[in-house]
Amino acid sequence: MKNIIVVAMPLAALLLASCAAFSGANPPGNTTYFVDPVKGDDARRGRSVRTAWKSLAKINALKLAPGDKVMIAPGRHEITLKPSAEGTAQKPVVIQFLPGVHEFGVEHAIRLPMFVSNSCDAPNEPKPIGILVQNARHVRLQGGGVDGPGKTEILYAGRMVELFNDHAEDIEYSGLVF
Repeated sequence: MKNIIVVAMPLAALLLASCAAFSGANPPGNTTYFVDPVKGDDARRGRSVRTAWKSLAKINALKLAPGDKVMIAPGRHEITLKPSAEGTAQKPVVIQFLPGVHEFGVEHAIRLPMFVSNSCDAPNEPKPIGILVQNARHVRLQGGGVDGPGKTEILYAGRMVELFNDHAEDIEYSGLVF
């Protein structure tokens, strides 16, 4: 009986390795994802401009790894961007807002209770948040520039907290106009 187990174990390991090789499974990281709120479709793969996802929900559901990149086309984003991201200093996660106007809607935004000194109208009510970077490391949120043809604007449709970094490390914003 021991001989059968000894033979079966290497055979099982070989079968598992073969299945993984043919399944198309990629190691985490170094993947580019695309979101286009105007032309995208969440039923697609999200791995090219032509197969872009429509909503940020698909990005929010991922665990972004070192070297991953997210390309976001301009348009109206109906929910909060809340990336789950664990980059490294050498290979950060990059979220690239393409040039144009990106508007975040307030209706379906994540709301958190927080005291914001200039919101005395309802200081104890949870505030909607446009971009929430929480429990993340080594993330770059980038735009095409602050003026000229690459200008990338982030707008908020209603009163909300624009950005909120919570328990986040090495988060950088650049090339964006708020």
